[in-house]
Amino acid sequence: MSKKKAPLVFNAPHTVTPRPEAKKTAEVLEVGQGATKKESKQPLETAEPKKETVYIGAQISEEARKQLRILAVQEGKTSQDLILEAINDLFMKHKLNRIA
Repeated sequence: MSKKKAPLVFNAPHTVTPRPEAKKTAEVLEVGQGATKKESKQPLETAEPKKETVYIGAQISEEARKQLRILAVQEGKTSQDLILEAINDLFMKHKLNRIA
């Protein structure tokens, strides 16, 4: 006979007050010999807004995924950056605007 689990309950206050310093600047973590906290010089209010994006997916082989990840590390980019670059190259090949 299985034991019935109690439901999860989360009683948080309805309003959350952000820290004042969090409003002023973005915080960036640097990777190296021990991560250190560094404040960005660009205020969040003037940061460039993100583009609206949608999710698309593709099935690729495990070998292709590993190769993509290795290339991303070698280039100092993310897999996402490399995929967008490839899509833009495909657009250029077909004489379309590079908008990805």
